[in-house]
Amino acid sequence: MEKKISAKEIVMNLDIIVASAALVVLVVLTFLGVIMRYLVGQPFTWMEELQLFCMVWIVFAAGGRSLSDREPCSY
Repeated sequence: MEKKISAKEIVMNLDIIVASAALVVLVVLTFLGVIMRYLVGQPFTWMEELQLFCMVWIVFAAGGRSLSDREPCSY
């Protein structure tokens, strides 16, 4: 029997969903950037800004989740 995912569970995990989506976008954009730069020879001019935007969202979403779960942050 399958467990149904409720709207409350989705909202409670929204920060992880956002961080995961931003990570997927970051990986795809980086891959496309390498393809465009080295194989096509025409790099995207906006790639670095969008990658930085994705990294910031990943850090803040995952960091917020870490604090709410009371997980230690270590280096």
